[in-house]
Amino acid sequence: MTILWGGVLEQVLPFKEILASPNSAWALLAIVLVIYVMRDSGKREERLTGIIDSSLSEQTKTLNHINTSLLSLKDALCDVKGRVEDLEVLIGIEKEEKK
Repeated sequence: MTILWGGVLEQVLPFKEILASPNSAWALLAIVLVIYVMRDSGKREERLTGIIDSSLSEQTKTLNHINTSLLSLKDALCDVKGRVEDLEVLIGIEKEEKK
């Protein structure tokens, strides 16, 4: 870290001049805060991406279960409809024609 303060970073941000002027010191503080927030937001973005991915995965599983349940229900209803039609034929009830 000392190398950065004395070398490259000193070339980018002239600390002595900045600290000599109160307004420049505030500017330096703002720059440091922006860098911190940017670094921290990257971590937050990674966490949020993980949460979204796991949430989408759970939603996909839930939708698959719902789809399976609906298909099972459809099959059961078709089976009941067929049985009712068989009973109607057995009893001799005529079907109404659709108009």
